[in-house]
Amino acid sequence: ESGCGRSHLLQASEMNYCDAAVDPHLASLASLQESCAVDSVDQLSERGQLALFRLIHHLRDQGCLLVAARLAPIHLRLREDLRTRLGSGVVYRLRALRDDDTLAALSDHAHARGMRLPTEVITYLFRHAPRDMRSLCTLLTTLDRWSIEQQRPVTIPLVREILHHASRP
Repeated sequence: ESGCGRSHLLQASEMNYCDAAVDPHLASLASLQESCAVDSVDQLSERGQLALFRLIHHLRDQGCLLVAARLAPIHLRLREDLRTRLGSGVVYRLRALRDDDTLAALSDHAHARGMRLPTEVITYLFRHAPRDMRSLCTLLTTLDRWSIEQQRPVTIPLVREILHHASRP
């Protein structure tokens, strides 16, 4: 699912990261000799598929490879040899957070920033802002900054102001 955190997890791995949506030939990984994280493998070009196949064999004994795609390997339109190699590894399906999990994660994120967010503010954010975690966390950062700059408590009127400013072109 879109917004489930695939790219975030790959980037958090601190491995050499490459997004096939941006680099479909995997040119940026050509000279790497160590562990890699490749995002959007479903968007690889023919040349990129060959490069990933070679990388899998190179890293087989000395390294680690993490990949992400919109679908499980069995459903990807890739070279058969690459598709089966990807499918022979450990495969996880990531799902977007349920609403109550998203609310809890947002509350935890605010707490980690040292913010006190009343329950009604979190609920308001969830109802009136985009529901993906990236947008919510960005909004939370903005809310924290505005609250500090304006020396105002975090309230629904402050959230309304921020959402109003964010919606203007």
